[in-house]
Amino acid sequence: MKYLLCFLLNVSFVIPCAAESDSLTYFQSLRRSIIDDYTAVCKDASFVLNSFGNTGSVYSLSVAGSVVAATGGAYIIDEQVREELLSQHSTKIDKVSGVLREYGGTYSIIGSSAGLYVVGLITECEEVRTSGRLVLEAFIISGVVNGGLKVLLGRGRPYLNLGKDQFKPLNFLNDYNSLPSGHTTVAFTISTVLSDHIDRWWASVGLYTIAAATGISRIYDDKHWLSDVVLGASIGYFSGKLITSAHQAQRSTTSTSLRLYPTIGGVGCTYQF
Repeated sequence: MKYLLCFLLNVSFVIPCAAESDSLTYFQSLRRSIIDDYTAVCKDASFVLNSFGNTGSVYSLSVAGSVVAATGGAYIIDEQVREELLSQHSTKIDKVSGVLREYGGTYSIIGSSAGLYVVGLITECEEVRTSGRLVLEAFIISGVVNGGLKVLLGRGRPYLNLGKDQFKPLNFLNDYNSLPSGHTTVAFTISTVLSDHIDRWWASVGLYTIAAATGISRIYDDKHWLSDVVLGASIGYFSGKLITSAHQAQRSTTSTSLRLYPTIGGVGCTYQF
């Protein structure tokens, strides 16, 4: 199932993409693509740093406030949601949950980032290659934020049966790395980047449905509380949006138009003529 997931993530992009011929030799084309991507990564990093430098804006504060409020609201009903989902256990649902768990796991990241990037290079398909690069960039951001919060907050996992209020800050033990949910962060990071890049409503519905289901499966498996999932989803979503905004900002500089795009510090605007 893990390998099938990686395969499907790559095939879904490769089928509609035809590699363009180039006057350069194949390997020269590969070299140029890698150099272009390195330059793009540097520009994206600059965009991200500038965005974080504007975290005191009204927009960024409102986003942070909304995430805290949503997480806090979920925290109130953590126990009730856990009890309800645990009561729904069955063999069939267990199998579905196992499949969904993979979407937020290591193989999903490999398939959607490194896998897509390599396939894009080999087939000389820029859209596929760029998708893989953007997923990896977003994952680095979301992974750092998620991992840092896990250690800093040190929340006990539900299967410990110690209650939702069990916290041991600055804890590296897996049993106390519940908040936020890592699988949910990964799922929403991938879904957000691919949804924005594909830019089709049906793809967005499918991708976000899978991501949300992945989060629910983590509660069902008794690995996370609802509030863990809400915060994890928020981290993944906004990390993905930040990177796709960086990519959009770069594209805006090569076209003739007025473009608006969201940033952590507010809304960016670029006009080219």
